[in-house]
Amino acid sequence: MNVEVICVGTELLLGEVLDTNSFYLAKILAAHGLNHYYRSVVGDNPQRMKGAIQTAFERGADVVIMCGGLGPTQDDLTKQVAAEYLGLTLSEDPLQRQLIEQKYARLSETKLPERIYVQAAFPPASQIFPNDNGTAPGCLMKNGEKSILVLPGPPKELELMVERYVWTCFAQWQNGAVYSRVFNCYGLGESVMESRLADIDLTQSPVTLAPYASEGTSRVRASVKASDEQQAQIALDNMQKQIEARIGEAIYSVGQKTLPEVVSTQLGAIRLGIIDTSESAQLFWQVQATVLAQQFAEHLTGPFQQLFEQLQVNTLPQLIQRFCHHFQLQGVVVFEMQQEQQDDCHYQISYYLASGIQQWQVQVQSLVPYHHQPERTVVKLAGAFWQHRN
Repeated sequence: MNVEVICVGTELLLGEVLDTNSFYLAKILAAHGLNHYYRSVVGDNPQRMKGAIQTAFERGADVVIMCGGLGPTQDDLTKQVAAEYLGLTLSEDPLQRQLIEQKYARLSETKLPERIYVQAAFPPASQIFPNDNGTAPGCLMKNGEKSILVLPGPPKELELMVERYVWTCFAQWQNGAVYSRVFNCYGLGESVMESRLADIDLTQSPVTLAPYASEGTSRVRASVKASDEQQAQIALDNMQKQIEARIGEAIYSVGQKTLPEVVSTQLGAIRLGIIDTSESAQLFWQVQATVLAQQFAEHLTGPFQQLFEQLQVNTLPQLIQRFCHHFQLQGVVVFEMQQEQQDDCHYQISYYLASGIQQWQVQVQSLVPYHHQPERTVVKLAGAFWQHRN
């Protein structure tokens, strides 16, 4: 079953509203094993909306899901346009009119404008879905082999409607389900990962592979569509062995665990500090916003000479010893800028024990200073700990 999603609303095209509905529906469709090859966004224009529907069916959609445009205002045209495209007419459903009056009665004591009742009009024989978080019901309308499912635009309305009512449609359309396993990596670029996995013969396996890159990390998603979960897991197990044989040294987790979460578990109850020579506490507070906060308890900022004078020490080991002794820390991470030029910044991350002995050091090259991109730097920090875990 091929399903295409069309999100309706000029506000989406103008960037005034973030489209989360297509993201939500994509996960639901994948979980039900439904093919979802395309999705699009169209403004509140009848001709362009019909064009988007026509394009969806021409490229193989069995069902088109349209989100948004079900309200009572002049630009809420989705249901009318969908019905016109299928050659259907809308007629008022007495029960839906009564339900709408009951909902609006709680909101207003004045007589309702007639326009409100367009929300109670549906094509004959359509399947109506209640809106428990709003006033505009959704519906599934059909004509021959073509079906259009219209859903409300507000995410809280759409998601509740899907979870309570629409999922039965997805279950009926279901042809197996998609099972996935994600391998999260550090220190391995997307192109390098892809080249290492290139010799896996996917023609002999039902599993597909897709590499991705994100903030300082990369991952590969293995997916298989199957009607039997046990068989799917066996196929994913076999693929996992092949993946680990090629990039196993770079995999820090399989599943949803992030790199900071993995490193936090690795460090356990260790209390650490940060010394940032940039005279900025941005990095420390960014760390505090992650699960690593339980490890990184204290910080110092400023050039070494300034810190030496403040703490009355002469060397970095002495500084670290005094810092750790005062705050009862087991170690300290030091960030130092080596070179700061436009588009070419070099810095290093070093880790010292409370005794002042250096355990490891990582050289980093970046387009901007580390204190200007603290989120990425936190990933590099976590990556350095993970790579030196032994």
